[in-house]
Amino acid sequence: MSRRSDPPSALEARAFAVPRQLPVPGIIANAAGKLTLSTQAAQPAHVRYLDTFDRRLRRTDLVLEHVTLPGATWLRYRAFGRTAGLMEAPDAPLPAFARDVSHYRLRSQLSALIDVRRLLVVAETRGRLTVSRGHDREGKTVLVVECFAARRGPYRLTVRPLRGYERFARRAIRRLRDVEGVVPDRSEPMLAASDGPDATFGGAAHPARVDLDPDERADAACKRLLAALDAVLDVNAPGIEADLDPECLHDFRVATRKARSLLGEMKRVFPPSVTRRLRSDLGWLGQCTGPVRDLDVHLLEFGSAARDCEEGKGNSAAALRDHLAASRTRAYRALCRTLRSARYRRVRSAFRKFLESEPPARPRSENALVPIVALSAARILKVYRRILAEGRAIGDASPAEALHELRKSCKRLRYLLEFFRGIHPAKPVERTIARLKRLQDNLGEFQDVQVQRAVLQEFRESAGAALDAAGGAAVDDQCAALSERERKTRAEFAARFARYDSKRAHKEFAAALGRGRR
Repeated sequence: MSRRSDPPSALEARAFAVPRQLPVPGIIANAAGKLTLSTQAAQPAHVRYLDTFDRRLRRTDLVLEHVTLPGATWLRYRAFGRTAGLMEAPDAPLPAFARDVSHYRLRSQLSALIDVRRLLVVAETRGRLTVSRGHDREGKTVLVVECFAARRGPYRLTVRPLRGYERFARRAIRRLRDVEGVVPDRSEPMLAASDGPDATFGGAAHPARVDLDPDERADAACKRLLAALDAVLDVNAPGIEADLDPECLHDFRVATRKARSLLGEMKRVFPPSVTRRLRSDLGWLGQCTGPVRDLDVHLLEFGSAARDCEEGKGNSAAALRDHLAASRTRAYRALCRTLRSARYRRVRSAFRKFLESEPPARPRSENALVPIVALSAARILKVYRRILAEGRAIGDASPAEALHELRKSCKRLRYLLEFFRGIHPAKPVERTIARLKRLQDNLGEFQDVQVQRAVLQEFRESAGAALDAAGGAAVDDQCAALSERERKTRAEFAARFARYDSKRAHKEFAAALGRGRR
């Protein structure tokens, strides 16, 4: 945990556990041998371990720790159970998101892994840190040994090799191994740390991917898929109520949409009355969660736009932010009331009761006993043809609603492909999904522009006379920028759809619906 002014080495740092009754200064002096030691006074140290609500770092065996000493802070990114850092960023404040990290390489790696998810303090430890440096005859620092004394447990000695002087570190490591009672410590410090302020949120087992049997009856297979989505709702609901991370609400909404889509697309698998009731309940959940999610996205989008505002128009940008934030606060309070309501409990209870019921031996629904591989292929093909028909009908004069309907059809197809990717040929399915994603990106951006323009219009109307000339000009600038984005996105649509509606794409799609693996 020493300051990062010392050049790192390719040799990995080694940690040792030292019982508290042993004389640590003498042990360090013995490890340094004939080197001249200089030891800083012990300093209070605070180590925070950061992760996302769904523990993406821990699930990939990575650790992000933020270290605070008097007058110094840094981030260390390392492999779980390893002492050496994969990457370190000095002078780093505690980040809330990957975008808050100024170190370019670390920010890039974190962004690729956690995307826009919030970083939570899931564990922390406090103690005192003493740093000893060994100097050669010329006064050069050739060895660093840290001693971290947590509030409980043994001392942790860490030998940090320096580039070009690895032989001193190797000698110190050998001498430490010879000390009775001192043992190599390969444990992960995060596991011994105390719970952080956000430890109680998230961390539940991530719902596993459902492995389907191609010959499994359709109703049983669909219930297992729906049960996995219900688990996503369970995992994310506490995070929504705590307002920890906007992505908790996003995951909740995606799971709700997927469940509703599955019930709607897999026709005549369950009794019509059951399907209608469940889809109605899930639709209600979608309506309740929509306003907060939309405002989260608007705050992110318009926050970026506000940073690009010209000087002199910042007041209107701040007013827009305040307007969106106030709207979001009201919508969030309404959502919390919904999550605590009797109706919400009834909806979730009814869904769970349906999932826990055994499929009937002699179901009345005509597709209940159809092998899932056959039924899913038929439904995927139907939605695929619907997309082709809708896309081919769109021209330069088509209204925005036509692209919105196509976007919804693309979502349905993607959900079906992701649900049943395990029982259809893998590579063609992945290629079809990738091509579909590119088309969805275009349609999604077009839809975002439509929604953001409506938000700006609502803001202009609500501000009324309070919006001065400079503020009006700023809103006009943002509307103009949105119009330009709309023009470019609309112009790109034809090319995106042409790649989707190509001979090669059709051939890959046909391969994706080939005979399921046996």
